[in-house]
Amino acid sequence: MKRFFTILSGFVMVANLANAQIINFPDANFKAAIIKAYPAVDSNKDSQISQDEAKSLTSIRNLANYPNIYDATGIEYFTNLTELNLGDLINLNKIDLSQNTKLTTLNLRKNKLVGTLDISSLSNLTNLELNNNQLSEVIFPTNSKLKIVYINDNQLTSIDLSELKDLQRLFLVNNQLSNLNFSQNINLERIHINGNQLTSLNLSGLTKLNWFSAESNILSNITFSNNPLLKTILVKNNQLISFDFMDGFVNNITLINIEANTGFNLIKKDCNDSIVVVSGTFVQDNCATMSTHDFENKAINIYPSLVNNIINVRNADFIFDYQIFDTSGKILKSDSLRDSAINVDFLPKGNYILIIKTKNKVTSHSFIKL
Repeated sequence: MKRFFTILSGFVMVANLANAQIINFPDANFKAAIIKAYPAVDSNKDSQISQDEAKSLTSIRNLANYPNIYDATGIEYFTNLTELNLGDLINLNKIDLSQNTKLTTLNLRKNKLVGTLDISSLSNLTNLELNNNQLSEVIFPTNSKLKIVYINDNQLTSIDLSELKDLQRLFLVNNQLSNLNFSQNINLERIHINGNQLTSLNLSGLTKLNWFSAESNILSNITFSNNPLLKTILVKNNQLISFDFMDGFVNNITLINIEANTGFNLIKKDCNDSIVVVSGTFVQDNCATMSTHDFENKAINIYPSLVNNIINVRNADFIFDYQIFDTSGKILKSDSLRDSAINVDFLPKGNYILIIKTKNKVTSHSFIKL
């Protein structure tokens, strides 16, 4: 009798141990989706996922066909995941990633996440996408390895980027941000922060930055200094008055769109800067005064400003090249000036910008095609 009880107790212990290893998924849709997408994870075909079975997966993605998933509880047992893509699960509102420390890629795009998302334990993460949620805060890891961050179309009022020293591309479009500090993000190459409430920005020392877009904010001041790779600045619909590029560093900016900054009237630049402005404004440089035979004392003018077919250029002998842009910044023509007339017959009716380049200066002129 005693021996029988001992054997029976052993069976009970084994059964309890087996049950303890079965992952509890509060959302049956989530478990079913994983098993259907990754049938090998259910190695013993019992329609359950054990903790050991969960460790066999290194990637979960392509669950967008299961939009009823609302709770990702259970994901914490998939500790060997390096990629997790739960994008487009429009009802997903609960997830705990604190145990998924091997993740390098995380996509929670178009979920229903609200409030704070804590990813502070994901120190190996390099790519993050959180677009189209209702997040007000994201807590990043210390000494983060993140290089690409998308948090467009959320409700962020502030964000701490100080630990993202490897960050290369940042997308924070359509949030409620009023302040951003890039002083620790010296590896940034692209910044997209349209549609926020920013009033002032300092981009000094971002030596790798090549694209900056901050349209539709309330910016009145942007500080540029030592941005040698910067090519594109898109800042329409702000409250800017001027730009000062007289920083002693060479600038090679090929496009500045400052439309709908109604008070904007001046760009200052160093003599060796090459800057093209896609919006009529005055460009002032610090070039030394030249003789009366030099271009700098011979103003470049175009006429008429209301054009049918031909734009005439005064002092055209000093011009090398010209470009024509539409008001969105799209280049429509780029050519060398062969005489004092530019044929624009090919253009449809509308507003345009003519950029004229000489040896030492770049000027912009607006005209209307009738």
